[in-house]
Amino acid sequence: MQGNHVIVSDAAKDDRIQYRAETEKEGLRSILCVPLRTWEKALGTLRVYTSEIHDFNQEEILFLMALARIGAAAIENSRLFEGCSRGQSSLNKLLEISKAMNSSLEPREVFNVIARSVVEAMNVKAASIRLLDETGKRLELAAAYGLSQEYLSKGPVELEKSLIDREVIRKAESMSIDLFKDGRWQYPEEAKREGIAYVVCVPLTRMGTVIGTLRVYSDKVLQFDRSDMDFLLSLANIAATAIYNAKLYRLVRTNWERLTKEVWELLGRDVF
Repeated sequence: MQGNHVIVSDAAKDDRIQYRAETEKEGLRSILCVPLRTWEKALGTLRVYTSEIHDFNQEEILFLMALARIGAAAIENSRLFEGCSRGQSSLNKLLEISKAMNSSLEPREVFNVIARSVVEAMNVKAASIRLLDETGKRLELAAAYGLSQEYLSKGPVELEKSLIDREVIRKAESMSIDLFKDGRWQYPEEAKREGIAYVVCVPLTRMGTVIGTLRVYSDKVLQFDRSDMDFLLSLANIAATAIYNAKLYRLVRTNWERLTKEVWELLGRDVF
């Protein structure tokens, strides 16, 4: 991995071989290992094995290193293409989700669309949205998808006891938690019964203010890369805006209904 080739004359007798007994059983004797490397970084290694003791010459070494260089370039190009394709796919998915969320201004419908969209887009077990209550001490459930009613009824989520939510809201940063190793979860036993092993929690932020959290639940430990987290954070930003618009709509509708009622009452008194 440091950029040099390595020759193992007899794998059965070389201490550098990790599995000498298995190597000997397989009938492998000499090994030539060269780096799979682009000009910028090492990607891995390319090995060739012989069934008899073999003295690799300079021509064989140079040939394999040239082949490894071509292979490394092909691998890197493939990764770049995959990243571009995934980026385009994520963008298309964000546009679809944004359109779905803005198709309704009813808060409950918006919340449900967001939760379902997260599960489908991230291919995870479940998702939930919790919003801070008026006291700023509790996270009230706004919507959930993929979670049982028994788990949802486990009890209130209080920032004083749910350390991961408290950290996410205080720092306005996303966090992940392995429930089998981390003690910051408020209801660990209930989560295990639900089949939850891993949770990613991201803040729902509107104009610099955290208004709640978006949780992603998995039945196994996940390895989210940078693009996965960027996608989830983008989704959280869209969700926060949709939630704000839905709340604003509800406020305007409530005020309109109240005003309409008052006007009709005044008209009624004037008429009768």
